[in-house]
Amino acid sequence: MASSVYEQALAKCDWAEQHIHNLKVVMDSFRKANPRPVGKKQNAETGDVTYYVQQVPVIPGEVPLIVGDILHNLRCALDYVACGLVGDGNITSKTKFPIRRDAEDWEVSGLRMVDGASKDAIEALRRIRPYERGNAILYVLHALNNIDKHRLLLIVTLRNIARTMSEGEQVVGELLDKEGTIFAGDGFPKVPLYAGQELLTVSAAQAQKDMGFLFQIAFAESCSAKGMPILVTLKLASDTVRKTVRELAPFMPH
Repeated sequence: MASSVYEQALAKCDWAEQHIHNLKVVMDSFRKANPRPVGKKQNAETGDVTYYVQQVPVIPGEVPLIVGDILHNLRCALDYVACGLVGDGNITSKTKFPIRRDAEDWEVSGLRMVDGASKDAIEALRRIRPYERGNAILYVLHALNNIDKHRLLLIVTLRNIARTMSEGEQVVGELLDKEGTIFAGDGFPKVPLYAGQELLTVSAAQAQKDMGFLFQIAFAESCSAKGMPILVTLKLASDTVRKTVRELAPFMPH
């Protein structure tokens, strides 16, 4: 095992990446086994077509378990860094990487978690802004890890994250790619999905071709991560933690 704090923190990041790969394998198998959970029904009077969720497939139990492992390893990497910043002689049971909801609380209770760190290290932490409105992905990691660690397994669900455009549709306020795929915006259904939930109604004039819908497994927790696709969120968290470890490396022993 690597000996320095920096190397051990990166080793935790690497291990989290291995879990992300394993999660992707599980989720790809789930997607292939449940290719299209969407049905459609036509209004006999108007000809309008409504697309709806026929059934919500059961998400494999491995998903929240692997997610918890990923979150734990990434949070551990940050806490290793905190111990490195304060030095062996100053580590206590309260030493951890400071992440708080708002900047004001971070400046008070957050900095107590790295008591003993140098002024330069504290300034480097301030530049990272590890609170909800400063570094949202670090805060999401913190919030989700607390739920998994102290409560129960994280709640996950399917989310409709994208769909094709209907005939003649004008898109305003949505995310549109060059191939005409509309990504989730305010007009998309919220999580969690349920059987019978309506996704979209198109007029008879727009119903000449079948609509395509893209689903991903997402978080369904009542926190800032609600509705966020799991794989995208975890990859962002992994990249952010790795970047944070490297930014703070000059202030840790090697």
